[in-house]
Amino acid sequence: MMCDTRIELLVLLMRRLPLVLVVDDDPMIVRSYARVVARDADVITAGSVSEARELLTVHTIDLLLTDFMMPGETGDVLLRLVAEKQPTARRVLMTAAARHMVEDLVNDGTAHQLVTKPARIEELQQLVKSVER
Repeated sequence: MMCDTRIELLVLLMRRLPLVLVVDDDPMIVRSYARVVARDADVITAGSVSEARELLTVHTIDLLLTDFMMPGETGDVLLRLVAEKQPTARRVLMTAAARHMVEDLVNDGTAHQLVTKPARIEELQQLVKSVER
């Protein structure tokens, strides 16, 4: 009996949390989204596409939450990069832009889902649950 309990505990300890990359040029959004997501996942953050690109060279992510409108490169560039380099990662575009501007990214499979900003806590939690291992 004691052995079963130890095995169950070991399995729980070995279970890896999903790794979520949150990308937004607004530091307040990054902090608040990361705080919510960190309840059920490991989180890394970036303030730009170029910063995210660097992180992706050393991390394999399970979920990408990226803004669309950012200075420099926009979120669609990052979505395409992740689709190519880490195709098993779930890709979510978060935007305050008009939906018609970004719907094609979902329709063509570049993004799996579109979330209107500001995202609700429940929405973020559900996204993490969708990739839990």
